[in-house]
Amino acid sequence: MNETMNALLDALADALAERLAERLPPRGQPPTYTAAQLAERYSMSKSSIQRLIRAGEFGETINTGPRTHLVTAEGVRQFESAHTAPAHKNQQGKAIRRRGRHIDPGPI
Repeated sequence: MNETMNALLDALADALAERLAERLPPRGQPPTYTAAQLAERYSMSKSSIQRLIRAGEFGETINTGPRTHLVTAEGVRQFESAHTAPAHKNQQGKAIRRRGRHIDPGPI
């Protein structure tokens, strides 16, 4: 029974390794992202992501066609480090003052 269990575990490990190899990029090639994948990741439209890619916000891209650009993982890290900041904290001791003009509506 122990040999049968080992054979079953080996077969399962081999199947898992094959499935993982299909999902990972080839060795030496960094993972890449399309504009559609980035749009879903950042909850933006695809055209907004394409505009950011053209503006160079994601660094160097891989051009696979005249209109297709792939963003590398390094470009995504670069974008996130440039566009991620801590939440705004109100300075202690200073009250927020809001000024507005009060227009006299005249006699009521």
